[in-house]
Amino acid sequence: MSIIFYGYRRCKTSREVERALTSHGLDLKFIDIVKSPPDKGVLKTLVAKYGVEGVVRGGKAEARKIIEKEGVEEFLERLRLEPKRLIRPIVIVGEEIYAGRDALKVVSQPLKKKVAQ
Repeated sequence: MSIIFYGYRRCKTSREVERALTSHGLDLKFIDIVKSPPDKGVLKTLVAKYGVEGVVRGGKAEARKIIEKEGVEEFLERLRLEPKRLIRPIVIVGEEIYAGRDALKVVSQPLKKKVAQ
């Protein structure tokens, strides 16, 4: 099963998680999060799972203000325009999504097959 891995080569956490997953023989499709940020659907899923604080790297109070003033859609669009603010890596395995070091759970949990769309 291919695993979508949104990462950033200069990010220590991205490199560590990538190394851990590949050392377990997992096939990763690496996508540079800065050049090709995840779409709004992925970001909505992340916010639903981790909350704003779990998705943003710093500026969490600013993120909450944007959401309160302009709404979640505007916040997600800003994240897409400034992808370095996103926690990384973002790992998608079938129907499951993980962010940051939480992605290490991929090697400790059985993988679910992706539901046909």
